[in-house]
Amino acid sequence: MSARLHTAVDPRPRPRPRLWREATEALRQRRGVIRVETLLPDAVEPLAWLAAQDGSEKAFWHGRDDGSCRAALGAADVIEGEDLFARLDEAARALPDGARYLGGLRFDDSMAPEAEWAGFGSGRFVLPRVELVARGDRTVLALNAVASRDTPADLRAALDALTFDAPPLATRLDFPVARLDRPDRERWDEAIASALAAMERGDVQKVVLARRATYRFEEGLDPAALLARLTIAAPEAFHVLLSDGEGRTFVAATPERLVRVEGRRAWTEAVAGTRRKGEGAGALAFRDELAGSEKDRREHAFVRDFISEALAPLASLVAVEAPRQIEAGRVRHLKTPLRAHLRGDVTPLAAMNALHPTPAVGGTPTPEALAAIRDLEGFDRGLYAGPVGWVGRDGAEFAVGIRSGLVCGTDLALYAGAGIVPGSEAEAEWQETEAKLGAFADALGLDA
Repeated sequence: MSARLHTAVDPRPRPRPRLWREATEALRQRRGVIRVETLLPDAVEPLAWLAAQDGSEKAFWHGRDDGSCRAALGAADVIEGEDLFARLDEAARALPDGARYLGGLRFDDSMAPEAEWAGFGSGRFVLPRVELVARGDRTVLALNAVASRDTPADLRAALDALTFDAPPLATRLDFPVARLDRPDRERWDEAIASALAAMERGDVQKVVLARRATYRFEEGLDPAALLARLTIAAPEAFHVLLSDGEGRTFVAATPERLVRVEGRRAWTEAVAGTRRKGEGAGALAFRDELAGSEKDRREHAFVRDFISEALAPLASLVAVEAPRQIEAGRVRHLKTPLRAHLRGDVTPLAAMNALHPTPAVGGTPTPEALAAIRDLEGFDRGLYAGPVGWVGRDGAEFAVGIRSGLVCGTDLALYAGAGIVPGSEAEAEWQETEAKLGAFADALGLDA
């Protein structure tokens, strides 16, 4: 049994005796997972608040459409390792209203993770100990606990450790001292040539190949401050921060939803085909060029058809809307929204698993495209292009972890990919990935 308790507005910034007393009482009654909330008297900037807290277990989620954001600290529960889907589904069903597991999955869990991704494993989801949930000028502080193992002392310590003296996030980032591209330009050209040769043989129809650009700085980076810059550069995106609990942090400002599920209703989208956004008359030219490109329409169709076919066995209805163009940072994409009414036995995690990876981030056919990625890219994607998001009792939402980076101390690794189909050219695809990386350049001042 789970319970969510509400308290009145607490005028004191810390500690919160009423929050602690109500949580302690719920623990005594052994109510399973409990959630206690208090409304703060003043608005709090979630990312600045998150950056001010001690601890390496942090998370952040800002949905693209729901108008709220969630800054999370600590862990009341962590689900990772074997049988992740089954355990996460069971745990999510027992959550009280408002509680969510936040986390993500590796793009390709058949590959052993390289050292920088090891802490995330094949997937990792956290029920935060403390959350700051903001919507408009309303800010709620929430405390989560698991009655079978948490004690009043645990909860008191978590509350006492909080600070609300959150200085503004730094607005300036020092210029990096080095940049390393993997693959480099020569290896990239060779990878494109190999992918096109596989298409000529009929082995694969499309492969999405990615690059990793690692910037090194003289001082350690603040992931929350980095994400704050990305929210300014791409306000229309999903904004995500996930830590591995060991000092490494994944951040993303991604334009692409994988799937959102509320009850039996599901929403997803095909996003593929790219041009520069441009300015003025140039913007119109790029828009028309994208609309008229046979190569981009073909690439987009792979994704749209894959999603529609993947949803068909899970749903009583799949509706495909008309395509449109969206802007994301320096680029524009073709986008087709899709809606579905899921069967009663289909869980949100099952819907997510059926859709990942779409041809927008993997290729088609999927097994052959993934094999080509393992062979040609030369690095571990980790959470890049994997499902990242949240799971609750009655729903879930996952974005595709593109436009993303990994912060490891003084290193910031950024990722971007391009869909390779017959007719692709190595130079054009290199420039496309540079344009996608430009969203980070705009935010960080690295475009020079």
